[in-house]
Amino acid sequence: MFWRDAEDDGGIEGDVPVGRTPGLTLECARSRRLRLSIGAQRLLWAYVVRGTYGVWTLRPDHTTPTSPAIVDPIRADDARRIRGTDGWMRWFAAALDRSGHSPLRAGTWRLTELRAVPPPPHQRIGPDRFTSPATRLPPEAYDLRASLQLPRLHYESWGINGSDAVLPLRLPSAPDDGRVKSWRKHARDNTLPPILLWWVGGLQMYVILDGHDRLLAACEERINPQVIALWQPLSEGGDGFVPDALAALYEEIFAKAEAASHRESTRPDEPIWVEGETRRAVDVSPMARVRLNRWLVSCFQPQKRPTTGATARALAEDWVAEVRDALPDGEDDCEMLIDERPRQDDELTDLIATPTTRAEPTDPS
Repeated sequence: MFWRDAEDDGGIEGDVPVGRTPGLTLECARSRRLRLSIGAQRLLWAYVVRGTYGVWTLRPDHTTPTSPAIVDPIRADDARRIRGTDGWMRWFAAALDRSGHSPLRAGTWRLTELRAVPPPPHQRIGPDRFTSPATRLPPEAYDLRASLQLPRLHYESWGINGSDAVLPLRLPSAPDDGRVKSWRKHARDNTLPPILLWWVGGLQMYVILDGHDRLLAACEERINPQVIALWQPLSEGGDGFVPDALAALYEEIFAKAEAASHRESTRPDEPIWVEGETRRAVDVSPMARVRLNRWLVSCFQPQKRPTTGATARALAEDWVAEVRDALPDGEDDCEMLIDERPRQDDELTDLIATPTTRAEPTDPS
């Protein structure tokens, strides 16, 4: 698999050929149930509540922290040798490509740096928010440090625009664990490798693919870790389709602009209003025409949004049984189990689902 520099966000991107089966599999059903697994090993169950107001997530009950081993362990000499997020993006790209537990499936993938929002004056650590320095994609990551304190069973509200919070895939290690202590020394030496996140559209959240102990080490040292996000861009539009209303407005403004050119305007952004054919005032100032030209150009430029491929599954009785066994004591009435009986659309999903993975956007609705 070949990774190349992304043109618009400073990261790298690569195309996974058709036929590759991901080791880390995201399954979804129309009953709004999701499951994240590596083979028979379950890492996460999720249930999007009716009305898409939020999502319930449940992790297995492991008595000790168990790494999902999605990429190879980072060696101490690699941590000292590799500098900057550019080098680490290349390292993670190669590690994901050769891993048998990678989420990579057919399609285009990107690795993008997310930087911590600067802290206020006189504070060492800023808000728990990380964003792309170049573009608005992928989504900002919220509550990265706080994710280590999340319980196994957790409800995440989507609010109006989704959550964009971070979810760990395993329990945190103890602060006095030997590996955490080693990473704390790297944090003090400024050689701490980044945290690798994966954007999962069906959850409207990030999950931590690699770096649980490094995140804990950064928190113990009170520093912001470096963060790299793995995500799938989906291009939409750019076919040159111009809505009739926009085309009519474009023609009207530029026709009226010539008629109004004799009027004096001291500033290019000062509105020049003329009576339009639709009996409304139309601003034909130079700045108005610049804005309209930008709208027209955007019709010919594809727009990207993050998406996540998933495998269609019914997720009926087996999902319910697994969730019931994994729920903490006293949570038998959890909302995740309200709709236990498979619905008709689940049965339809079961008929069209195939054993192979298909790359298609996960729609939580």
